[in-house]
Amino acid sequence: MLNLGHATASEIVQLIALVKTKARNRFGIYLQEEIEYVGF
Repeated sequence: MLNLGHATASEIVQLIALVKTKARNRFGIYLQEEIEYVGF
């Protein structure tokens, strides 16, 4: 995900969680992040 607007880090984390949940519930796949959180 690339933040091109004014989203906060918290909003991005929430969006990532939502996408992971939707993918698991709809398709039965478990997504894993390939990022490193800094400052959390």
